[in-house]
Amino acid sequence: MQVPSIIRVMVVEDFDLFRQFVCTNLEQRPELRVICEVSDGLEAVQKAEELKPDLILNVRRCQIWCRGSEV
Repeated sequence: MQVPSIIRVMVVEDFDLFRQFVCTNLEQRPELRVICEVSDGLEAVQKAEELKPDLILNVRRCQIWCRGSEV
């Protein structure tokens, strides 16, 4: 199995300012590309099905709709 040269990341975090901070830091890495930012679990599931990211970074437990482990 070949590892992708760019890892497509979706970031899940309900606190906007912290989510922006995480995304900004991830984008500093040339091998990472943030393809989506979402603020709740339900949206995370929908976007994950649509975009098929290589990595889903659930920064903390989202309180809206479902727990991070359910995503």
